[in-house]
Amino acid sequence: MIFAYNKEQVGDVLLVILEDTKDVKRSVERKGKVARVTADETGKTLAWNIFEASSLIDIKGNGQVFLSEQDVAVLNEELAKEGFEERLENTQGPVFVVGQIDEMVPHPDSDHLNICQVNIGDKKVQIVAGAPNAALGLKTIVALPGAMMPSGALIFPGKLRGEDSYGMMCAPRELALPNAPQKRGIIELDDSAVVGEAFDITVTALDKDGKKAPGYLNSIMIWTDNIGDTYPMPGRLIPFTAEDAGEKKFSKGVIFKKAGKQKLYVQDGKEDIAGEVTITVEEGNGTTATSTGEIQILTPTADSKITTSTLLVSGTARKNSKVSLNLNGENVGTVVSDSEGLFTKEISNISQENNVLKASLIDANNSVIATSSEIRFSKINETSSIYGLSISPSNKVESSAGITLTIDAIKGLSEVTAMMDGTILKATESSEGKYTIATTAPQKAGEYAIDVTAKTVTNQTTTKEKLATLTVIKKEKTEEKPAVNPAFKNVKAETDQHKITFTFSVENAPADLDAFKIFHNSGSVVTHSASKILKDGVYSWYIDSLTPGQYTFQIQGQNASGALIENLKSEPIMATIGALGCTVSNVGKISVKTDTSKSVLTWEAVTGANGYNVYKIDAEGKYNLVTHVKDPSYTLYLSQGAITYDNFGVKATCGENTESQDFSGASKVQTGPGMVALVVIISGFVAAMVLRRRDA
Repeated sequence: MIFAYNKEQVGDVLLVILEDTKDVKRSVERKGKVARVTADETGKTLAWNIFEASSLIDIKGNGQVFLSEQDVAVLNEELAKEGFEERLENTQGPVFVVGQIDEMVPHPDSDHLNICQVNIGDKKVQIVAGAPNAALGLKTIVALPGAMMPSGALIFPGKLRGEDSYGMMCAPRELALPNAPQKRGIIELDDSAVVGEAFDITVTALDKDGKKAPGYLNSIMIWTDNIGDTYPMPGRLIPFTAEDAGEKKFSKGVIFKKAGKQKLYVQDGKEDIAGEVTITVEEGNGTTATSTGEIQILTPTADSKITTSTLLVSGTARKNSKVSLNLNGENVGTVVSDSEGLFTKEISNISQENNVLKASLIDANNSVIATSSEIRFSKINETSSIYGLSISPSNKVESSAGITLTIDAIKGLSEVTAMMDGTILKATESSEGKYTIATTAPQKAGEYAIDVTAKTVTNQTTTKEKLATLTVIKKEKTEEKPAVNPAFKNVKAETDQHKITFTFSVENAPADLDAFKIFHNSGSVVTHSASKILKDGVYSWYIDSLTPGQYTFQIQGQNASGALIENLKSEPIMATIGALGCTVSNVGKISVKTDTSKSVLTWEAVTGANGYNVYKIDAEGKYNLVTHVKDPSYTLYLSQGAITYDNFGVKATCGENTESQDFSGASKVQTGPGMVALVVIISGFVAAMVLRRRDA
């Protein structure tokens, strides 16, 4: 049974694979969060899909995952809840082990396959292999049924050319090993490798003070120096999650192929953070380590506090091995680990305030094989309710800087206060045994002792003087640079017949400058991309199709979101198209009279005008010149067809067709139909009829 999970690519779905489903027609039955995949022909269950898996169990990893017995029990409860009678079974033991070929005979139905009897430690399995380097006595890495290869391939019991095959002997490239040779052939291990041996490793993220960093959420990669070694997720990044709390354990995840001192490496996938451990691999005796990879203390944890003189010590070591415990340089007893490698022992009469504990793995001669990391813990006087005080961001800050005081004390106190510089500050319990105060440092530089007082629910009061000292330094004055506003420089407007070309530069241009808007006194607005009109530090663009006259423009910057930049606006820019030898006033309102054949537009004469330009307004609102007339009137003969209307506007002219600045008010004018045209058509029709009658 293979459990696989890939939230990024598949979603929050746990895949449970029981059989090789290749080339099998299948059906799916879903109830709630559970879907069962069955073979159409036999009805046998091939796989399960558990949807919203993270809502049921704490699941981590990417690819093949290994679940606890409790996790499997929770999933089986969900299957039962939805009415499924079948139950999931957990993976038993490691799926990648060292194996040795004890027997090998040619396959009776192949010229290149061999039937191998492979010793995997506790039993022999038959594997059909085609590796050209397979030989009697060769040690290699075996992927057992229930394994998922780095490529995604699944290992199940099967047959090759009619012969049973239980697993697969692996090539370096099949395990995605770094620098693996891209050729056929299984991994060849040294004789020093221990058949079937696999061991646990734990990767812990530490902060700058050497303490576990529970907030570490990056991804890591693990590797060794040797082709053929087995380690977690070769060539792939392994993510840390919030649930890992800075520490990730890999059960039976490492197998070394060589005897002697070997190294296991770990590297952060993004940052320059790395670690390594040296492992001593012995001939026929598994692995011994010079670090915590071989023997570990689980409880107490580093920097923990106890309030009694008795302590229960627990940890992991080799299974069925002798462990010696040392407290503050003295032996405090021995214990034997169980068949799972766990050990526990109670230590009494702990009296020191500060303590150092370590565990050693010893042989039959009481010689030390490996030693755990030292665990430092404190024993707190039961009558004392205050343990310590820390200052964030530091014990040394500038005057008036914001600081946070965190008081470590027993949980559930009714009141905790701190006194600093004669001021009493009240704390709140932010978490169990943690009381915080957010405040500011004194204004005056100097050393400030902080006293802490705690009161229990029974009004027992404890005060610890000078629990911490805050150093305040004088705040350095920084010269505030005056704000520099952007500005348009060297703005020019050059005219050419019906065209105006603008050039300018921008001083202290804001970082978010994206475009410019040009505002026209006619009400129109034009937008240009800043980057597209910039050349050699000068912005340039033009507006054409302008009629003669005097114009006013203004330019303003615009940011990437389309908002105008208020402090980047030019002064009004005046520009003239054509000669202004004369000026005339605007035409007033147009009057319209319409009869059966025409519409007549009239308006008051403009003093100094030598004529008038008549414009027709199209559907897009554009003024198109129709004609020029001398007198303040224009006659429009009606067209045939349905009744139609158009809008007209007029400008007065003087000199060589210099126009007034603005149009007259637009007037709605009937442009059809004309009764004269209709009468002509009828008359012609009657005449034609008469001619045809005379001919008859």
